[in-house]
Amino acid sequence: MARRFACIALVLSAVASSGGAEELGVMIARLDGVPHEWRIHALDRPGGRIVTAGFRQSQWLAELQIQGYDAPRFAGADGMAVTVRFAGWYSPGAEPLSVDVLHTPEGLGGPYWTSVGASRPPQVEILRFDIYGSMGEVELAFTGELCRKPSLSSAVDPATCVEVLGVVETRLAME
Repeated sequence: MARRFACIALVLSAVASSGGAEELGVMIARLDGVPHEWRIHALDRPGGRIVTAGFRQSQWLAELQIQGYDAPRFAGADGMAVTVRFAGWYSPGAEPLSVDVLHTPEGLGGPYWTSVGASRPPQVEILRFDIYGSMGEVELAFTGELCRKPSLSSAVDPATCVEVLGVVETRLAME
């Protein structure tokens, strides 16, 4: 009987980890000249749906957040995130208030490669942004410098910075 439950648990965990994932888009970037690719997903979980690309709008701040991963999971190894914030209401051609780019090649345990603390702030150009009710689509290009940070609490090492140049094309959730 215990063996039967172990088999059922194994099958259910395999279905839960791979099933219910919908690919929304792709993020392609060159890090120090080396090409990388991450997928953007919507994942169905027991507690609800997790979407790794979303747009939030309040009266004070608009935020576009896109996270790509090497496999259909949330917060896995080898992730890349781009976050763009706008003051007030977003409108086409608006200048971002801030742009953050974060690469986690070995997952959330570090090391991290971040644009925060780099000598040059990242730049983003939104090429297309369409909204269709609760979903939208965005295409953007980004460039900047990512510097190594061994842990979340450590400072960036300016001697280890690399260039990043990337594009994103994805559907996203309007939150």
